[in-house]
Amino acid sequence: MAVALDTSTLARLARWAELNSAALKLAHTLEDERFPGAIVPAVRADGTVAFYALADSAAAWRRLQPLLVAFAGATFTDFEGVPSGLDTNDPLERFISDAYLHAVALLRPGNFRRATGVVKALLSLQDAISRAPDLVTARPEPTSVLLARLQDALNAGDLDAAWAVNGTLRDELRLDAQNLLQLEFQIRAASGDWSGIHTHPDFELLCASGPSPATAELLLEALYWTHFASRTAEGGEALDEGVESLGRSLLKFVGRTPSPSVEKMMVLLAPYDAPEKVDADDVAQASKGREEAGSRSTDRSGHLDALARARTALFAVAAGEGNVNIQIDAEAVTAIGLLSEAKRQELMSRPIFRAVWSEIEGRLGPKRPPEDWLGWLSRLDDLDFDAASYARRAASEWRLLNLDIDPYMFTTLARNIDEVPDGLAGDRLNQSLPYLVEWAAADPWWPRTGLCPVYLSLLMRIALSTRRGETTIKSAVVLLESALRCGVSPAEYRDAMEAVAVIAAEALNRNTAYDVFELADVANSFTPVDAAALTDATAAVVTAALGLMDRLSAGQQLACSRLASLIGWKPDAPAVAPKATAPIAEKLSNLTIGVYTLTETAGRNAQSVLASIEPDIKVELNHDHDATAALAALVARADLFVIAWASAKHAATNFIKARRGSKPLVYAPGKGASSLIRAIEDYVLNPNPLP
Repeated sequence: MAVALDTSTLARLARWAELNSAALKLAHTLEDERFPGAIVPAVRADGTVAFYALADSAAAWRRLQPLLVAFAGATFTDFEGVPSGLDTNDPLERFISDAYLHAVALLRPGNFRRATGVVKALLSLQDAISRAPDLVTARPEPTSVLLARLQDALNAGDLDAAWAVNGTLRDELRLDAQNLLQLEFQIRAASGDWSGIHTHPDFELLCASGPSPATAELLLEALYWTHFASRTAEGGEALDEGVESLGRSLLKFVGRTPSPSVEKMMVLLAPYDAPEKVDADDVAQASKGREEAGSRSTDRSGHLDALARARTALFAVAAGEGNVNIQIDAEAVTAIGLLSEAKRQELMSRPIFRAVWSEIEGRLGPKRPPEDWLGWLSRLDDLDFDAASYARRAASEWRLLNLDIDPYMFTTLARNIDEVPDGLAGDRLNQSLPYLVEWAAADPWWPRTGLCPVYLSLLMRIALSTRRGETTIKSAVVLLESALRCGVSPAEYRDAMEAVAVIAAEALNRNTAYDVFELADVANSFTPVDAAALTDATAAVVTAALGLMDRLSAGQQLACSRLASLIGWKPDAPAVAPKATAPIAEKLSNLTIGVYTLTETAGRNAQSVLASIEPDIKVELNHDHDATAALAALVARADLFVIAWASAKHAATNFIKARRGSKPLVYAPGKGASSLIRAIEDYVLNPNPLP
C-alpha cells in the first residue's frame, strides 16, 4: 500500500541527511506495496528524532495501528494507538497534512538513545511484513466468493469484470465444463447476446442436460428472442418443428415464476400441444398473460411435464425401500416445488405419493429447503446449510409476482435482514448480497415502493460489510438508485447518504474508485431530500479519493475533480496532471465519439470532462428511444461509440450493434458520467473488444 509523497521534499523537511542508514531503511516503506501505509523517520525542529506512521486509507490504518502498538508501543514511544494532530506551523507536518492521508500517528521516543531501540523495533516490523506470506496470492479466494463477485458485476452491467471472473474460474479449473458454459451464457444474456447463445455449438447439449430452472429460463429466453419474438399466439409464420420441440422440452424445467418472455413462449406453444396433454383452462390462463392476482399459481402448458417429473421423482424415492438417498430426496423436493398449487393437489390425491412425500418431509424435518427469503435467513446459522448456493438459485426461482404485494411482507424481510447477527450468519448474508440484489432488480415492478425498506437494508448491509474488507459496491449502486427512485423519507435519505460515505471511506482504492464515483453520480442525479447530507456524502467520496490522487488513473482523477465541482468544492490539492491525461488526449484527439445514453446530464458531464483535457475531442450525444435517422447518422460517423448500458433502450441498443459492424463499440456499465469516462479510458488503454 505505497504512500505517494514527494520524497525529495520529504527528505529535505525531515532532515534525512542527519539520520543513520538504519533509520533511513524505514523510508523504503513509502514504496513498499505490501506495507500497510508507511513509516517516515525525521529529525524535528527541536533536534529530537521522531517517526511518522502514515495510512492513506481506513483499511491500511486498521492493519498498521495494532502492529505499531505491538512493536513500538508504550515500551519505546508515547504512541497509545490513536492518530495524532499535526501542527501546520511546522513545515514537515504541514507537508504531511497537505497529502490528505487518512491517519497520521507521531511516535516520539524522546532522545537519540531510545530512538535506536525504536529503529530496531520498527525495522523488525518492516522485516516481519516483508517475510509474511502474501495472502492475495498465497490463499486463493473460494469459488463461492468468485461466483458472488461475478453476480455483483452482472448486477451493474460490468461485462468486463464478469468476463474476468469467468476467466479466472476457467483458468483455475474451479468448475466443470457445464457450469462454465452456464456462466458464459449468463454473461451473454446480460449483454443481450441471444444470438451468441443460440448459435453456440453446445447450446443443444446444455438443453438436453436437464438444466436448472434458471438455466432453462435463460435458454428459453434465447429461443424467444431469436425465433419467437415476432410471433404472436394468433398466428405468424410457421416455426421449425425442431425449435418448437426444443422449447417444449425446456418448459418442464422452468420455475413457478418465469420471466415475461418465457410466459409469452408458453402462450405461443400452448395451442400446438396435443389435446390429451393440454387442459383448456391451461391455454386460456396462459393467453391472459397471468396478469391477474394469483396468476402465477395457475396451471401452465409444460407444467404437465413437471407433474410427470414429480411422479418420477417420488417413484424413485419409493423404489429405495428405506435406503435414503439425499440426491433423490432433493430431486423430489425440487420437482414438487415447481408444481402449481392445483397440480400439487392433484399429485397428492393419490395415497402412494402422499405417503412418500410424508416420508421425505419426516426425514428433512426443520432442515427442509427454504421456500422464501425469510426461510433462507432463518437457516443462515445452520452449519449444514449451503446459503450461497440456495441464494444463487433463489434469485430467479423466487422471482416476485407481476402484481401488487402486501408491503408488510417486505417490511418483515427488511427487519429480518437488519437483525442478522455478526458471525457465521452475517458472513453468509454478506457473501450472498449480490444474489439478493439480483432478485430485487428482477422485480417486474422495479423499483417497487413497498420493497424500498429492503433496498435500504441491503444497502446498509453492504456499507457495513466494507468495514470487514468485503466489497459489493457494484450492487450498492443498484440499491441506491432503486431506493431514490421510490422516494424516501428525510431519515432514510440521510441513512442512504451515510452508507455512501462509509463505502467511500472504507472501500475506495484504485480498483474500486469508479464504482464509488458511480455511487456519488447516482446520488447527485436525484433531487436531494436533504441537501446537506448529499453534500457530505459527495465530499466524503472526494476526500477519500484525494488521499490516493497520485495513484488513481487519469480517468479516475478527472471523475474525482468533476465530483468536487458538483458541490462547488475546490480542495487544496494538485490538479489533474497533464501527463496523466496525455494518453487519452493523444489517442482521442480529432476523433468523434458518439455517446448513447438516456441520462442526458451524465452525457453532458462526460462531454465537458473530455473537452477539458483536449478541445479537439468531439463528443456527440444521442438520447433517442428508437432507431432514428439522427442515431443512424451518429453511429455511422463516430470513430468510437459508447453505450451507457444501464441507461439505454433495448431497441436502440440492438440497432447500434447491428449498424456498427466491426467499428469500435464499448459499453459503460453504469448511468453516470464516471461510467462513461471509465469506458472511454478502458478503450484507450485496452482497445480489444469484449468476448
